[in-house]
Amino acid sequence: MKKFLLLIIAAVFVFGSCSTEFNPNDEWKETMVVYGMLDQDCDTTWIRIQKCFLGEGNAYDYAHIMDSSCYAEDELEVKIVEWFAEERNGAMQKTSQTGREFEFAYTMLDNKPEGTFFAPQQPIYYCRTKDKFLADIDRIYELRILNRKTGVSVTSETFIIGSGIEITKPDYRFQFNQGNPNNRTAIVKWKVDDKKIARVFQPVVRFFYLEGTEGNMEVKYVDVEGSVQRNTNNSNYMQGTFTRTNFGAQLKEEIGPKANEDIIRTILDSVQIYIYAGDETLSNYMSVSTPPNTIVQERPTFSNINGGLGIFASRRTKIKDTKDTPPDINSEYKKFLKSLDLGF
Repeated sequence: MKKFLLLIIAAVFVFGSCSTEFNPNDEWKETMVVYGMLDQDCDTTWIRIQKCFLGEGNAYDYAHIMDSSCYAEDELEVKIVEWFAEERNGAMQKTSQTGREFEFAYTMLDNKPEGTFFAPQQPIYYCRTKDKFLADIDRIYELRILNRKTGVSVTSETFIIGSGIEITKPDYRFQFNQGNPNNRTAIVKWKVDDKKIARVFQPVVRFFYLEGTEGNMEVKYVDVEGSVQRNTNNSNYMQGTFTRTNFGAQLKEEIGPKANEDIIRTILDSVQIYIYAGDETLSNYMSVSTPPNTIVQERPTFSNINGGLGIFASRRTKIKDTKDTPPDINSEYKKFLKSLDLGF
């Protein structure tokens, strides 16, 4: 599955998938479909809100009409309310409000890829929240959405994943130096002190390079994704692996061949290691949404939106810079990159 923790927003349409069969005896009921992810390390929190639709004819035709599944700009009130929390009967529960609320504004983005639903425009709600969520003390964040016109409302709540995630390997250089000589492996390791909340992880290597023509070069990057790892045994130490074969395949897919011989590409020495950590809600959603490998294809629908459908969860992003020290044009890593025939 592509970019579980990075771009999981695309999968929220699982909740709103529609049959092309129409029953004229059915009555339409307003059902909000919500996607929200709180991340302490992001400067802006984005929440996507749509509605299920019902109409006579082909559902995919309706899906390409914005009004079928989107709310008008002034229709919704969206906010997050912060609560004090304490442990009761083995679970954290809300006690009283702290007095802090985060109001969300409506905006229209123009970057949605073509697909089943209308594009490229997509309405979305946002709030500047850099360093405003409190992760390492007992707080619960409650999402409240109200349709001002119909009175329909939904709620959900989540914790914030704490700061106790540390990338311990690589120390300074990302390199393929483990395992089978024909398909060397690079290992990324991290330590987890906040394992009660952080339950699922994905390591990502951000590969940087220069591309352009002489005198007009631009820094570009590709995110090479590792496998999703679940912390099922409450371990403090976890790791992910990247094989040369898989790493090279992802680079070739994303970068592709040079458009013409005037294009120059140069490997940069910087590589960033990302660890994306998700809470238990996100872990459960991913488990339910993963395509089954059995004959029985039916899967239960996971949602933690009270009164609607979707997911409201928490994630954390940890980043570590690595590079060749000193830069070595003859390193095994750079020889491997040059062997991909991408023009480096």
